[in-house]
Amino acid sequence: MSIHTVINDLPVTLTRVFDRREYAESFAERGSARLGEIKGYREIEGQRQDSAEAESYALVPGDVPVVTLDTSDGRIISESTQPAHFHRRSSFLNPTYLMCCSGPGADLNAMGERFGRWAVRINDPAEMIARLAAHAAASMPTGREALYIEAFPVLYNKGAVLSLAEVELLKQRIDYGQKPAEYACESEYRVVVVVSGLQRDAPTHLDVSMGCLTDIATILELPAAAAAPAS
Repeated sequence: MSIHTVINDLPVTLTRVFDRREYAESFAERGSARLGEIKGYREIEGQRQDSAEAESYALVPGDVPVVTLDTSDGRIISESTQPAHFHRRSSFLNPTYLMCCSGPGADLNAMGERFGRWAVRINDPAEMIARLAAHAAASMPTGREALYIEAFPVLYNKGAVLSLAEVELLKQRIDYGQKPAEYACESEYRVVVVVSGLQRDAPTHLDVSMGCLTDIATILELPAAAAAPAS
């Protein structure tokens, strides 16, 4: 059974980067994809770590309450409002599994240095997402079901000023699709599988086999990382 899928701003191609050739081959030739649960990226070792993952953060303009107290007895002297920013933070409670890709705007040289020399270019992203939706239901942990799949470009505006209307328009996507601006070179495009239940006892990974993808995917070798300067 295919899972309900919502696709936003899908680019013409996507790229996934791997640190070992056999992982790239497994994805391209067998469609083997390991999707990590989003909170795991807070503590994962290496370049993929993001300690602020799985929580949205925005500064929302508004009229902030101001209360003036009498310091001698704590009585309220006056109450008013003044323009300022509310610090809005929120998290999504359902287990959310990520397939992290990069769009055409990614700096592949930087990606190769950070994540590995081997990549798979997905030449038909819509078909790949359709195959994921068709096979993910069979990979669900016991007692859980896939609620939906959402695909979208990551927002690089964590901690930025956003209007309340902008935040509400994004709905829950801002909780599982927002990163700080310093990650923007990755031009990340996420495909997330949202699962029933709570995160606290969810498996750390979701393994999905989509079948051979070589009809829509190509293995690439990225430029080697630059040699370290002599000391």
